[in-house]
Formats: sequence, structure tokens, C-alpha cells
Amino acid sequence: MLMHKKMKSFHALFLLLVAPVVVAEWEITPSIEIKETYSDNIRLSTSGNEQDDFITEVNPAIKIKGESRRLKMDLSYKIQNIFYNENSASDDDKHDLKANGTAELVDDFVFIDAKASVSQQNTTYLGAGSQDNLSIDSDRQTTQRYTVSPYIKHNFRDYLDGELRYTNSTTEYDNSISNSETNAVKLDMKSGNRFKKLKWKFNYNNSETDRETTSTIEYEQTNAEASYAFHNEFDAVVRAGDENNDLGTGVTKTPNGTYWSAGLNWHPSYHFNLQLTGGDKEKYSALTIKPTKRTAFSTSYRDADVGVNNGGQWMGAFSHTSKRSTWRVTYRENTTTSQTEILDLYTFASDFQQATYADTNIPPDLAALLGIDPDDIFPGVYINPETGVYGSIPDLLAGGNFPLSNEVYKQQALNANVTYKTAKSDFSFGLSTSDRDLLVSQTSDSSGGWNAGWLWRYSNRVRSNLTASWRTIEYSTVTREDEYWNIGWDVSRTLARDTKGSIGIRRAERTSDVAGNDYEENRIYLLFNMKF
Repeated sequence: MLMHKKMKSFHALFLLLVAPVVVAEWEITPSIEIKETYSDNIRLSTSGNEQDDFITEVNPAIKIKGESRRLKMDLSYKIQNIFYNENSASDDDKHDLKANGTAELVDDFVFIDAKASVSQQNTTYLGAGSQDNLSIDSDRQTTQRYTVSPYIKHNFRDYLDGELRYTNSTTEYDNSISNSETNAVKLDMKSGNRFKKLKWKFNYNNSETDRETTSTIEYEQTNAEASYAFHNEFDAVVRAGDENNDLGTGVTKTPNGTYWSAGLNWHPSYHFNLQLTGGDKEKYSALTIKPTKRTAFSTSYRDADVGVNNGGQWMGAFSHTSKRSTWRVTYRENTTTSQTEILDLYTFASDFQQATYADTNIPPDLAALLGIDPDDIFPGVYINPETGVYGSIPDLLAGGNFPLSNEVYKQQALNANVTYKTAKSDFSFGLSTSDRDLLVSQTSDSSGGWNAGWLWRYSNRVRSNLTASWRTIEYSTVTREDEYWNIGWDVSRTLARDTKGSIGIRRAERTSDVAGNDYEENRIYLLFNMKF
């Protein structure tokens, strides 16, 4: 039974606000958005069964940002009030909350983090697969996430950097999959700057996820690594660890036990680093190449006989920036659950924040040269508020298009995006593929797609944004494959200092290899937003 309730985390957020409030600088921005939309297929029905409707939205919102020496707090909250002209029985209000706070309780020693999020997600994508809350679709539900995490973090006179953290997290759903509560203890230690030739790090993680309607999942993982620089280009490396995990009922027992490996780390220059180790139940290799300050490539491969990620596992990343372009590629493999993904990875599109140029750390001199306002939206690029990582197609990250599941699954995800900027225009293009293997039903899902965007700054007050995307989802559980097309265009204008208006059109289409699942929808909307 879940003991932790959502109000507990709300109380933690409140404490973050009031503890050092007397010295915090607060920025409070209320706003209201009024939007009128026409849809020619509000229920996303098949050809011949379409129903059109006008939808009115009145969406008040507030953003709060507080910062002092010991406090950082960001909160964004919006109530989406939806009124249908022809389908008034479906009138609804949807809550959207994103809150993150960190407080330093004891100077440079004791801290506490708290997070809360409320948003709407598709349960299975086997229904209409709507892209937002306007379509009348019973497959859509509210997801809530709450986390409170006190921790100790300190540098002990440059001999040791350490962090000991306790985390309590919950996920709650309207229906579909099990609510869950996770309690975790994590210890991270590494050698300080006083260690020159001998360096080491140690990590311990113990977590238990209690799921209301299905089995409990337990992880206990210990790993350590030490290196000794016996030459200015070579280090001797030793890795060791222990795995003791239980993935719950129905999953083939994961191979638990200890492992170790030893080898060399070769770093002839800043531009190149290669590590190779081998031993008992583990082989590991990692390569990092930095040909320039603006370009970096890294990849690793681990083949282990123990742990939840046993067998061969790849990870990789590539990044390159130039005067006008930014390139990003990432690839990862891991074993997880829907509950863990929601808590840790912000996998759903509504949890990602539309990135601005300031978010992506473009140098101010370059921004000035290109005539870019730091508050301008970076087209097709989004921020993960949990990690600060930005990229394209957030709804495809980490299996975000797959049905929510109570199973444990292994997944692989590849994401790539490129942006190109000129004085007036910004272009973006992204690719993504993801696969997951469910370990109980022994079935697999796969997804892939692309998106593109063009932002044109017609003048200081007028912006035009054209976007297009395609994705496919293949479900082995129902032997079905769907394809989604979306194209949209909007023009926005600054009407006054704190008032903006925009008009836009959008077309959405789904085709399926199972009869009765195709649909088309066209929309046009008019929007006004005012800050106070």
C-alpha cells in the first residue's frame, strides 16, 4: 500500500518557499490565454463519421521564480478550461504544473530538493492518439509526479567529494497502470583534488518501488573504480561492483553477483581518451574524442554477466557547434519501467519546455551578431527540466510514444537533431528511433520518426513558425502499425509590451494497417496571451 501521498510533496515545496523566503528575490508573472479553435474532426473519427466543433479556452496561469543564496524555486501552473460549442458534456478543466525547488538548509552541507508535476498523457495510443487535450479522447489521462529528496553534499578539504541522498517519489494516474512509490538511498563519493596520481570513485544505490497493483521492484547496486597514473599518458584502472536486484513477478530472475575488471586508460592528449578493461563477468571499453573545443564524440560498450543491464550495452553521444549550426546525437540502452521513466526522465512531451536561445547557451556575442533575442523560441528544440539537456522530438525520447505498461522492459533509443540559424530564420531537423522489449510478455514495440521546423522573424514584432513531423509506432501485442503526420503553421505578433496574438492552422493524419483506425483532422485557431 502506498504510504506517501501527493500532499506530502506539496508540503515540501511549501517549506522550500517559506524557509529562506526573507532573503529571496521573487519574480511573479500572472497571465491569461484566450484561444478559439475550430476542428473538423473533434473526436478523431474515421472518414464519414467526423464531427466538427468550436472550442473556447480560457487559461489563467502563473509563473513564480525565487532565488537567493540558499534558495532556488521555479513554478509554472496553468488551468486549461475547455468549452465545446456542440459537445458541452465534454467541457473540462486540465491542470498543468511544473515545480522545482532546492534549499540549502546548512551552509555547504545539508540540502533538500522537491519537485511536482501534473500533466495529461495518452494511456495506450491504441485509441485516437490525440496530440493535446482538445480532442475528445477517453484514452487520455492525468499523470501526477511528486518527489522530495533531502541530501548531504560536501567537499572534505579536497580529500573527498561526497553526497548522501534519500529520495521519496510517487507517481499517480487516473487509471491504466499502477500508482507507485519509490524510496531510494544513494551514496556517491570520489577522490578530491589532493589526489594527483591515484583517483577513485564509489557509488551505492538501494531503491524499492512499491506498485499498488503489481509486484515490487528492488535494486541494490554497488560499483567502484580506481586509477593510478604510472605514466603521463597511461593509467592503470580497476573496476568492481555487486548487483542484487529483483525485477518482480514474472520476470526471469536477473543474474546477481559480483564482477570486476582491470585494464588501461590511454590519454595521449586532451583530444583523445581510450579505456579498456576485462576480467570476471565484465568487459568494458570507452572512447572519447574531442578534435576541437566545439566538437566531441564519446561512446562506451559494456558486456556484463550480472545486473539488470546484462549482456552487451552501448551508450554514445556526439555534439558539434559552429557559428550558425548545432548538431546533437545521443544513443542509450537501459532496463526500466514506465513508472521510473516518468519520474526520472520526463519522457512525455508536455513535461518538456520549449527552449529559448538563452536556454541553449549560445554566446551573447554570437546572438548579437545573428540578431537573436535570447527570449526567442529555438524552433523544434526543447529543454528537459530535470537534466537541462535539450534536443528535438521530446515525445519520442525513451519510449514516450509507447503504451504505459506495468512490465519491466529493456529499451534502446537514438535521437539526433540539427539546427541552423541565419539573421532572419532558424531551421531545425530531428530524427528519433526507439525500441523496447517487455520482459514478462516477451513482446516488443518500436517507434521512429522525424520533425522539422522553420522560424522566420519577419520583423521585431512578427514571427512565423512552420513545423512538420512524421512518426510510426509498431505494437507487437496487437500486431498493428500506425503512422502519424502533423503539419502546422502559425503567425504571431506582439500587440503591446505584454500582449501577443497569433493565428495558426494544423493538419493531423493517422493511417493504420488495421481497419477502422485511420483519421484526418484540420484545425484553425486564434490566440491572445496577456501578462500582468
